[in-house]
Amino acid sequence: MVATENIFPNLPQRISGLGKLAENLWWSWNPAARMLFKTLDRQAWKESVHNPDKMLKELPIEILEAAAGNPDYLPQYDTVMSRFKKYVETKSCPLLPDLPDSAGPKCLKRWGLNIY
Repeated sequence: MVATENIFPNLPQRISGLGKLAENLWWSWNPAARMLFKTLDRQAWKESVHNPDKMLKELPIEILEAAAGNPDYLPQYDTVMSRFKKYVETKSCPLLPDLPDSAGPKCLKRWGLNIY
């Protein structure tokens, strides 16, 4: 697996979790997660056809740095990332609940966009 730092080198450390979020489909069914991307730059979100991967790669570093220091954006970011972390750390597979716990993380990765 490629580290998201290599995929999104312009992401400031404070909001680096956006890279992992963009690479997982969880954002697509979580309105608050979608809003994180949209509020970075509404026009860029629209132009990317709501594709966070594309948008993060194309956004100017100045916009990302502004978000990393924005006291209105950061609480939303922290809340969403906390929820995302809990989701990713879930041991069981929501699609196949009879899988053993050790197979759960593999199941969740199948729902990500980790295509390299």
